[in-house]
Amino acid sequence: MKKYIIAAVPVVLALALAGCGKKQSSSSSADNTPSADGNVSVVQDAEETQNIIPVTEEKSYLLLVNKDNPIPSNWENDVQIVVSKNSLGENISFEKSTYSAYLYLKEALEAEGINIDVSCAYKSFNELNNMILNLTQQYDEEYAKQAVDTPGFSEYNTGLALDLYLNIGGTDITDKEALAKETDTWAKIHEKLPEYGFILRYPEGKEDVTGYSYQPWHIRYVGSAETAKEITDKGIALEEYGGVIKANG
Repeated sequence: MKKYIIAAVPVVLALALAGCGKKQSSSSSADNTPSADGNVSVVQDAEETQNIIPVTEEKSYLLLVNKDNPIPSNWENDVQIVVSKNSLGENISFEKSTYSAYLYLKEALEAEGINIDVSCAYKSFNELNNMILNLTQQYDEEYAKQAVDTPGFSEYNTGLALDLYLNIGGTDITDKEALAKETDTWAKIHEKLPEYGFILRYPEGKEDVTGYSYQPWHIRYVGSAETAKEITDKGIALEEYGGVIKANG
């Protein structure tokens, strides 16, 4: 894995959501887990993130990862990760092109008076395993399984998925129940997503397809505005898009 440390983006006065847990799954995750972390090299290279990298065969942005489709076993060794501080000063990791696209989205929304930041993006296999271990020790194994996706079957392992949070009128909106009530703001955000290569990953009414409840804050980078617009205009979930790539064939 190649890893980059990025200077902090323009500050948005908001608080992060806690952790990267399971996204209100409607069923349990698979049991088998792909390989663990690769080595990480850290360099200073902020300017490289300013251009969106074209999709390549080696790293497709149409990869489908869910409870039935694992991440490729070599993903963590190959994916380029950048690290940026959110408004709380917390380090948030992103897949490189996803971060670049997010910055453009963030800037466009700020021009319309909408402030967003990211509470959660890339999590390594080890990070998710540690979260499960800690929750198991604090509560029990069943609670941990419900709270955190199985490592290797989580979109957070890709770095392509982001959880957003809001600042509205100077007030930090961090609680998920409170976020869910900001329907007008999310509608404006969702309208902008395709222009920057993002889709709403768990749309309302697609729970039986995705296996997850509607989550207005959870977005996914798919590599191009054209693809994102096609998925959004058709009103389909990523699982229903014909161009998805599955690691297991």
